[in-house]
Amino acid sequence: MDTSTTSPSPKGLKGFIARRGIACTIIIALFILLVAANAVYALWEASYNPSFCSLCHIIRPYVDSYHTSQYLDNIHQQANVGCKDCHVTSPIGALKEVAAYVTGNYDNPLTERKMTNDMCLKCHRSYESLAERTAHLNRNPHNSHWPNLRCTVCHKSHRPEENYCAQCHQD
Repeated sequence: MDTSTTSPSPKGLKGFIARRGIACTIIIALFILLVAANAVYALWEASYNPSFCSLCHIIRPYVDSYHTSQYLDNIHQQANVGCKDCHVTSPIGALKEVAAYVTGNYDNPLTERKMTNDMCLKCHRSYESLAERTAHLNRNPHNSHWPNLRCTVCHKSHRPEENYCAQCHQD
């Protein structure tokens, strides 16, 4: 004789949810994941617009400079080079930047990023081509006796450039 007792399955909506609970939970979780993924994608796409970057007040002066200054950032803006073309970051890196902003854990003014020459040479082709373009100058800064100078030693995107050569040379 079977002594196990089985409780009858609930009927109606409760029964449906009880029988389909795992499936419903998975469908709801997938829906939430899909909505979250779309939101992250929309934010990522929006971040290609400099105006989006200026939502953080610490970045606003740099975006204003990008639109109106006499510095390299404005020259890049005129050439349709966006912020993310130089300021490359991963989605995780972007989340870290947002977290730093929200928590107030950032330098003010922001510390200068150390861009590599490879970043600049993605668009500016080669040092040799730059040397050709500046060959008319008395002292060609792109044909220097100092090898391996970073482009950013002289070229500053959001502030005046520095004449590094003038530290030693008068002409």
